[in-house]
Amino acid sequence: MILININAEKIKDIEKKHYEYTKELICDKINRKLKEIEDNCSDEFGKSFVEFLKELLDTPDSLLKKIILMDKENLLNFPISIENDCSFDFINKYLDLQCKIKKCEDEINKYENEIPYFRKNDMNTGRLNKIENLCELIQKFALDNNSYFEKSGKYKNKGEFKKDLNDLKIRITDKDNKKIALVKKYLLEIFDYDSFVKETDKWSAYFLASYLDINVCPYCNRSYVNTIISKTGKARPELDHFYPKSIYPFFALTLYNLIPSCHICNFKKGQKDTVKERILYPYSEQFGKGVKFTARLYNEKDLNVKNKLPEKDLHDIKFFFGNSNNFKIEIDETNEKIKNCKETFLLEDFYQFHKKDVRKIIKKAIVYTSSRIDELYNNYCPDLFESREEIVQMIFSNYDDEENLNTEILSKLTKDICDDLDINTK
Repeated sequence: MILININAEKIKDIEKKHYEYTKELICDKINRKLKEIEDNCSDEFGKSFVEFLKELLDTPDSLLKKIILMDKENLLNFPISIENDCSFDFINKYLDLQCKIKKCEDEINKYENEIPYFRKNDMNTGRLNKIENLCELIQKFALDNNSYFEKSGKYKNKGEFKKDLNDLKIRITDKDNKKIALVKKYLLEIFDYDSFVKETDKWSAYFLASYLDINVCPYCNRSYVNTIISKTGKARPELDHFYPKSIYPFFALTLYNLIPSCHICNFKKGQKDTVKERILYPYSEQFGKGVKFTARLYNEKDLNVKNKLPEKDLHDIKFFFGNSNNFKIEIDETNEKIKNCKETFLLEDFYQFHKKDVRKIIKKAIVYTSSRIDELYNNYCPDLFESREEIVQMIFSNYDDEENLNTEILSKLTKDICDDLDINTK
């Protein structure tokens, strides 16, 4: 995970262009849809939504701007960052309703997982008691949610029990689910990401990606994500919604919620709820010095049935000459966010494909000793190279400065392996 680092002056220009485009788009969509929404959203929650839209229209440079240009710190700490801001009253209501539905679904899923296996006429007393006790808990849960659960344990099989639980879930959540679904539909039409992506002449996903000028996927640091806009065609990175628009539709066009990324990372992250399962936020966070890639020789703990690693591959000293693949690339886990990043993007699995790059680093370190680098410096500076550091960067593709890690693929891996193997890159 590499930090997205954009020049302050350039960011001001991007913010101005992005807000002017989205303001026009969103206000036009609200004007077109408002009457229909008023007719279809007449309950208390719906009326609150209508008031929210009217406020966006009446004071676009206040509330709308706060949503579209929500700063990185507030996005990083969302939703806590908006809890006490009255201007986000409707969004907080939306989140509360969404949370209420999810909590109910999770509770019923928990009960479902506790159903024991049994068959018709099963006379096992312990199992029957467990079913009866579980039914009592579910009946209490149903009453607490103004619903009912009639059965008292007289089930013929597990499937019948699960069907009743699913019916209970529908009875409790159906009304709220319909409210959320309708409002979400309108929010996605208003915060119209599809138009932003398809736009050709105006500000668009292509122009945003081009202005950001990000070369490398910040999630994996493995793939180039350059943008091309020319007479012969166009190409750009995918824009991941850090907070998925399918769950948080009001952030569909929020500038700092759009993360230029490679297809693999965007696909792997998918609709993961990054409020419930936090990952590093590339506009504010990165692996940095606290997280390191390491190359570890295979040892006894790698002997297992799954990979059938032969003993001869353990502690392979050829590794130190760059002539062995008998090692594993690992990433430190210092907190839950790092762990979630590794799992979400399959980082350790994908980085095993870069053993050849680690081997190249080792071989270069053997060939390009400190004295050899000094010799190149004395022979070719300042005509070919401006500094000794530039020679090191050419050889190892290594940047000692954390701020420059976003310029090359595998830069974090390269830096950490150089450090881990005590390779003199200065």
